[in-house]
Amino acid sequence: MKTLPFKIETGAMRARIGFGIDARVVTDFGCAFASVMGPGPIVVGRDGRPTGEHYARSVISSMNSVGREVYAVGCAPTATLGVAVRELHCAGGVSITPGPYDEGWSGLQFLDKNGAPVSVELWGRILRAYERKRFRFVSGERVGAFKMNYSCLGRHIQAVSESRGLDSMDLARAQMTVVVDSNNAAPSAVLPQFLRCLGVHTLEMNGGLNTGFAHAPDLTPANFKALGAEVRKRSAHAGIGVDGDGSALTLVDNLGKVVGVERTLMLAARQILRTTTGVIGVEEGALKGLRLFLRGLDGRVVDTSSSVAETISRCRRGKWAAAFLKTGAIIYPPSGYTPDCLSVTALALSDLAKQRRTLANLVADLPSSSAARK
Repeated sequence: MKTLPFKIETGAMRARIGFGIDARVVTDFGCAFASVMGPGPIVVGRDGRPTGEHYARSVISSMNSVGREVYAVGCAPTATLGVAVRELHCAGGVSITPGPYDEGWSGLQFLDKNGAPVSVELWGRILRAYERKRFRFVSGERVGAFKMNYSCLGRHIQAVSESRGLDSMDLARAQMTVVVDSNNAAPSAVLPQFLRCLGVHTLEMNGGLNTGFAHAPDLTPANFKALGAEVRKRSAHAGIGVDGDGSALTLVDNLGKVVGVERTLMLAARQILRTTTGVIGVEEGALKGLRLFLRGLDGRVVDTSSSVAETISRCRRGKWAAAFLKTGAIIYPPSGYTPDCLSVTALALSDLAKQRRTLANLVADLPSSSAARK
């Protein structure tokens, strides 16, 4: 296979706008995906970047032109698309998102019929179809239909709310106030509403869409100084800072200090082990503090690869309780197999509510990766 002018990982392509991705590239990938998937409609969603809607139109038109019916869900995290694929009985889904990259990037992520990132084998077929470009366009009367469907946002909230591990009673009794920094990105379409459904008093920062990021879209602590200041100003119990795709988050404690990805995952992990037993995967060579913490809770820890697709495959085959990625994402089967900030939020806040301590005090007792190396 020839070298392609963009970053490739299993199930996704990312590139700088105008230097690897443009309307033609997006159109060809849409045709390729539609050509190799099984029968049924395809769901298309996008992130909150201004270019998201532009590329969504290109993908939808391309798939309609090869005879596919398409449901468009507008701006939504990739995990919301996963729920839509399952609920609407679709052949797969396409999320227009470059993941952690900044405003100058865009990309496509592809989901299978289960709403999870496509397998290595299926991804190979998509790439081969993209390179060959032997698409079968249909006649006018057979062009696929295009339908808007916004019900998946509510269905996503319901699916996570009803999943194992969430302690809604403790959350309601805790009467928490939480500040959410959505960074004008896709999580603003669903995360604040989800928290309110849990009985959490929710204050929003940077909740716009199609306006550009308020800061860089990764989970670097420096990006959440304003969130920490707002938490202190509002005397909130916690803050939540999310990545651009809504797959992962970091907490900010009640003193305005960023908790960090690894310790946020520790809270989620403790809540998981309260409600279930089984193997927990942790990305190999990463999250050493989390490994130490899990073993202290008698958790059965196994290594996973850096490939999300391979991790999902092993999680399914082995019926793991969960898998943790160094990006701060969790594969949590009760909520689905797509990394989802709603699951991390529900689990971490449930643990906080059950402990009945301030988040700063709670985090002070957690190990760090530096302690794990000693």
